[in-house]
Amino acid sequence: MARILIIDDEEDIRVTMRDLLIGLGHTADTAKDGFDGMQQFRAAPADVVLCDLNMPYSGIATIRVLRSEFPLVGIIAISGAAQRRLDLSVGIGADDFLAKPFTVQQLLAAIDKVLAKSASPDSRDPAKPSA
Repeated sequence: MARILIIDDEEDIRVTMRDLLIGLGHTADTAKDGFDGMQQFRAAPADVVLCDLNMPYSGIATIRVLRSEFPLVGIIAISGAAQRRLDLSVGIGADDFLAKPFTVQQLLAAIDKVLAKSASPDSRDPAKPSA
């Protein structure tokens, strides 16, 4: 099972996702904004970060910092905003994205996809060119 950090300014969303993921056997922690999330990640790195885009200390800034400091972490951007912002998140470093509201099945599929990608031998190897 994976260690997952949920960064979202909406407490109900954080708690619901945390409880669901813990119930499925994952370890899950939460942060209320990008600043808090970065502090928590540096103290206890996660395998996957679920990061809301629209929150204090921008999700986009958080994804950029995570990707630059921790290139192997799996990042899933989440947002209730326009599709364009979600597409942008992949361009700045997210591995996948989910538009709110999303189903439990969509959440679990995105986590599985990101974990599978990070487990692949060629994943984020700077010596290997991307396809």
